[in-house]
Amino acid sequence: MLNVLAERPEHALKFLLATCGVGPLSHDHFYSDVIDYLVNHYMGGNAIIARNDFNEFFDSIMTLLTKFTNAEVAISDFAVMKLFMNTSITQAEALYAALLAREKRMGINTRHRVAARIGEIGASDVAVHILETLYKDGWTFHTGNIISVCAIVLRGSQRDPNQKLRESDIFEKLLHFGLKPSIAFYNILAQNAVESGDHETAWKIYDMILENGMEPSPHTFSILINDAKWRVDAEALDRLTWEQHELGIRNEFVANDMIHATWLIHEHMRRHLRRQDPREIFERRRKNWTRRTLKTYIHYFHLGPLLDLSPEIFGSFPEHLRTEDMEGDKGMKMHPDMKTLNLMVTSAVQCSVETDNVFLLYQRYKSLLAAGPPDFVRLARSGTCVEEAF
Repeated sequence: MLNVLAERPEHALKFLLATCGVGPLSHDHFYSDVIDYLVNHYMGGNAIIARNDFNEFFDSIMTLLTKFTNAEVAISDFAVMKLFMNTSITQAEALYAALLAREKRMGINTRHRVAARIGEIGASDVAVHILETLYKDGWTFHTGNIISVCAIVLRGSQRDPNQKLRESDIFEKLLHFGLKPSIAFYNILAQNAVESGDHETAWKIYDMILENGMEPSPHTFSILINDAKWRVDAEALDRLTWEQHELGIRNEFVANDMIHATWLIHEHMRRHLRRQDPREIFERRRKNWTRRTLKTYIHYFHLGPLLDLSPEIFGSFPEHLRTEDMEGDKGMKMHPDMKTLNLMVTSAVQCSVETDNVFLLYQRYKSLLAAGPPDFVRLARSGTCVEEAF
């Protein structure tokens, strides 16, 4: 066997299968050591095993595990963990069933890592069973590592429709195990609901967050903003805007999501009404929606860079908003990043429907680039769509 391992490791498992159970062994851990060597050879360190090669390797290991008892052919936690790190959902279920039949007891750290990995790919039933063994062993579900594993399992709970446990079942079990869910878990529930097309459940979860006295995180708002955006739900977006103001949420990513959502809804309504309304009604409503997008922007960001480009568009705010931008609340407002500037400038171009206005805007844009203010120079170099919009 040593010669085979050294010279032809690809044939070692076949040799092992052919000779397993024949004759006395030099020591009790012979098979375990050989399996460890092969697992490390193919999957240890930075080694990447091809899927077809792994399937063949996995089938050979499964033959050993199902044909012989644990006393005859043992397998280490190291080998178990490496195998689970490469399995499909079906393979993970088969391997776990074989380990249970052999009464193989994995260590706590191994169970943590295995539950996280197979939960991530969607093998929720097995992952929850592993968490249940930790619970029965008296493990508390208050520490950082186990909380992270629970979050991963819950996030992957909808990836395989063939799993017996539904997301609600998993969440109920986690609560039974002693998990005290933070806002991150409610975010996962909302995200899963949005991705599955069940926006009503997502908003019920949001209501539950508020009713339980929890404070939504920026990620909570991003999930719901994107839901409102793709459903073109202006009323839901208005609600989120108001509640962000009330809670004092000022986050760059949330701000970008909100501005983008406001503009997309603006564009959707603009295209829809252009086909129905007389020109003068359409123009009046277009201006109102434009001001709505700009009002969202000014809540989060300083106007400075945009006022340099077009005071006609970006300066068309009520006096109290312009005063607030320049004097009050200045310490809380953010400087716009490139994505935000790109969105606002391209939006301004699209709103300048008259050719003269677009030409004037383009002249100012080129003048700003020539003058070299940092914001517009970075905008031009960042590969954005401003030039294409013009």
